[in-house]
Amino acid sequence: MDKTRIKYWIKNNKLTLLLVFIITSIILIYYASSFQSLIKNRGDQEGRVMQQEEIETLEKAEKKIIVHISGEVVNPGIVELDYGQRLYEAIEIAGGSTEEADIGQVNLAMIVEDQQKIVIPSMNEMTPDGRSIAIPENEGKININTADKTKLMELPRVGEVTAESIIQYREENYGFKNIEELKNVPRIGDVTYEGLKDQVCCY
Repeated sequence: MDKTRIKYWIKNNKLTLLLVFIITSIILIYYASSFQSLIKNRGDQEGRVMQQEEIETLEKAEKKIIVHISGEVVNPGIVELDYGQRLYEAIEIAGGSTEEADIGQVNLAMIVEDQQKIVIPSMNEMTPDGRSIAIPENEGKININTADKTKLMELPRVGEVTAESIIQYREENYGFKNIEELKNVPRIGDVTYEGLKDQVCCY
């Protein structure tokens, strides 16, 4: 097609070309607007997620816990700590360990938990070889704040799904404050709770 024919075709199809141009422009504007909206929404969502994570981190940092420390410490009794503090810090707050304390039998780096009872043993006490934590008050019970799924499934009426629900609940609520909170876990009703309450602890 030579230049004369092209000019002639354009002259006779101006309306068609104008419509094509308008439709193309509308489509481009629509997709450009949609893309900007998508980026903005994604940015808002990421911002909300980051804000929520910052709030949760701040809540953890501000949370106070109470533990009972006894045995070979200078001032045994109730100790208040910040969330995430460790056993050696609890001992320091309790006045430090006594000369009779067998510090080698406890894990000083252990993160203490709310409502935990910790006993610092004496060098005169007989303790099993290899003990790496303070002597717990609830010996033999399953700790619902630290037990993994396999351990939780040893409890009566607790299957895989219920064990996963227990773990999810403690992660979302910064651990169990008392064993009665198990009733808040899906699939654990009064009957199930009554059957396992004497076999668990949350120290």
